[in-house]
Amino acid sequence: MATDCKSIAIQYKTSAANTDRLFEEWQNSTGAEKSHFFYQWRLSVSRTANLAKELHQCIHEPRLPDLVPVSVQTRANAAKTAFDAAVVIMNNGNGTATGPFEVAMVAEYGTLNVYNTLIVPANATLAPGTTYTTGSIVVNIPFINPPRYKFDVLVDSQDQVEEKDKINNNKEFSVILSIPRSTGSLKKQDQQRSVLGEAPYP
Repeated sequence: MATDCKSIAIQYKTSAANTDRLFEEWQNSTGAEKSHFFYQWRLSVSRTANLAKELHQCIHEPRLPDLVPVSVQTRANAAKTAFDAAVVIMNNGNGTATGPFEVAMVAEYGTLNVYNTLIVPANATLAPGTTYTTGSIVVNIPFINPPRYKFDVLVDSQDQVEEKDKINNNKEFSVILSIPRSTGSLKKQDQQRSVLGEAPYP
């Protein structure tokens, strides 16, 4: 039983015991107290029934992941001709997601679009509440000033993962690219990480 279901089960057990106690109090009381305990007992019966329904739904609900893109990470080369890009994915569901599946990403600058596909491998596992960062790909771009690029990301673009919700798989981000001062290839820049500030596209 999942942790959240265990919590509901404990609440149900406590509420059921309280309902039994209030029933005894009602049966053994007289006068105004009898009306009071009857009212409290009816409230407890309703609460216990609701908890029973909630527990049943929790136990029998399918355990499915819910994959959501949360950010785009990038690193530019000093020549201003390309940058690495990777996508951070969050699992907001109650089930584990496993690869392989694809992540589609469109980098936009001006009127030009560059389409790329990132692969989440078969050995990748996203437990509920965890994040996963895809491997990076090289995006060849012309440099613009200011270096702000728009990214349109679609997680599980080929519908390979059964999820609770597919509507939130798509999100847009606006990223300001930071350029390293020294020259060199992308590999040589690995130790000179240029961190980008990213925010949801307005």
